[in-house]
Amino acid sequence: MEPLCQSQILPYLIKLSVDYKILLLSFEKKHDWFEFKRRNKLIHDISNAGVIWIPLPYHKKLTILATFYDLSIGLLVSIYLVLKYNVKIVHVRSYPPSVIALILKKINNISFIFDMRGLWVDERVDGEIWSNNSYLYGIGKKFERLFFKHANAIISLSSAAISELKKNKILGTKKIIVIPTCTDLSKFYPKEIKKNENSGSIVLGYVGTVTGWYLFEPVLEFFKYLSEKKRVRFIILNRGEHDFIKNSFLIKKIPMDNVELKSVLHDDVPDEIQKMNLGIFFIKPVYSKIASCATKLGEFLACGIPCITNHGIGDHTEILNKSKTGVIINDLNQFEYSIAVDKTLALLNDPDTRSRCRNIAEDYFSLHKGVDLYSKLYSTLI
Repeated sequence: MEPLCQSQILPYLIKLSVDYKILLLSFEKKHDWFEFKRRNKLIHDISNAGVIWIPLPYHKKLTILATFYDLSIGLLVSIYLVLKYNVKIVHVRSYPPSVIALILKKINNISFIFDMRGLWVDERVDGEIWSNNSYLYGIGKKFERLFFKHANAIISLSSAAISELKKNKILGTKKIIVIPTCTDLSKFYPKEIKKNENSGSIVLGYVGTVTGWYLFEPVLEFFKYLSEKKRVRFIILNRGEHDFIKNSFLIKKIPMDNVELKSVLHDDVPDEIQKMNLGIFFIKPVYSKIASCATKLGEFLACGIPCITNHGIGDHTEILNKSKTGVIINDLNQFEYSIAVDKTLALLNDPDTRSRCRNIAEDYFSLHKGVDLYSKLYSTLI
């Protein structure tokens, strides 16, 4: 029921369910589960697609014990589902539930797809949750090696992560596929610009969280520099962090006169993005982020909107530089911001920028292509 699932899990599964019988096992947070209206709509949509959804409660208190408990329940339910429905493939997103897949493979010898979604163990270190000499890190790395060894196929969000893992001789000769975070191009598309619309001004857009892996202070710095050159309206779409955002503007002494801060449902995000003509986000450039691909990048580009972001995140630099659809900032400092502003203005003045953005979205971030890659993989493992 989290927004990420709405954009990066359900669209794939609903389309794949045309050719395959899909069982979806998820762990749901309590506060999400009690949003009855949203939950009932989700149940209706998933059921209509022919997908069988098995939601289990997610526990977080006493983290290690909670995870062990959830995985134990998940394993028991999974064994029942495998036997009842004669399951041929277990497709797992991220590391913790891959423990279930590993055991299922041992018990029933079914095909195991490790959709790793990033370097989760290294993310725990980069996020300062674990240290790289801790007991948990050691266990995590052992399980990671087991996932790579026993998986029938591995899916990565970026080519950069695959290159790194191959360099370290971790992957061997496994079937490896790169499928980035894809975008439904029928929902995210360029808005037809009317004559004189937003004439002389720039609508800068930010979508999603501003904490965790995301860096918001550089966003404000760039906004400040851009505002000195052009008239800028700033639209921020965010849930649950409005006080933090307002305080950040206050600390940086940046007025919010031209800032529109709001929370919207996932279904309304495309309409909001269409109001923008420049997207921005910065992610902590740590080691584990070579395996990342920001969902918002594909969504911005699909709407014909160029992006400002930083170097060191997945394949972002290669994609934006090669297609000329954004500006990459190498170091987050004032000198780089000022250079980036000039590059950004040149990009916005280029009449072909919007079409290039849409084209790269179709070539690289298309949900249809992502589904096709998953479907072809499934067919080789059944």
